[in-house]
Amino acid sequence: MSDPETRQPSSAIQSVPAPARAHSPIRSRTIAMHNRDTMHAVPRPKDAVRPLSRRRRFIALRHHCGPPARTLS
Repeated sequence: MSDPETRQPSSAIQSVPAPARAHSPIRSRTIAMHNRDTMHAVPRPKDAVRPLSRRRRFIALRHHCGPPARTLS
């Protein structure tokens, strides 16, 4: 630990600039373009999706759309 007398005032502390290539837009765009191919990959046979039953399709639709609107009578 440093002694309080040897400490510098907060105004003397300077922030160290980050390296220029850390958050370069060109570099991040390159990574994003590279990852785009893996995101839209064709599903493999082991990743086959089972069709939903009518009941589960109805439940999923209710979750998506919300409950039916009440009628004013």
